[in-house]
Amino acid sequence: QLSVLLPFVAFLLAQVWAIHALFGAADLWRYLLFIGDYSKPLGFFDLIWAIVTEDLVARYLGMVFKAFTVMAAAGRLQHRRVCQIMMLQEASVGGYRDAVPVPLWFSFLNTWPTADALVPSGKI
Repeated sequence: QLSVLLPFVAFLLAQVWAIHALFGAADLWRYLLFIGDYSKPLGFFDLIWAIVTEDLVARYLGMVFKAFTVMAAAGRLQHRRVCQIMMLQEASVGGYRDAVPVPLWFSFLNTWPTADALVPSGKI
């Protein structure tokens, strides 16, 4: 039902907007698109913060895409076809959520045994 899904989608989009409005100066959105500055590794706590935040945003955006699919396919497609589309979306969002932290961890672990690795840098 659209009356249930539209407020849900609005709520999720508001949360994604709030995260990036509050932490927009940190350029967290660049890591979502795999265009972040990986040459400067983050400190450990900055790394954990970036990974958790980006995973949350990716999860919410995946839920928004699935809600749009349900709204668009309501009554137009057979239930089996909608389930297949949802499973494809779930698998692709899961793969994307798994891939987002890989470059961050890779750049961190390349410089890990240094003293700077565990000190928060304050730059994300």
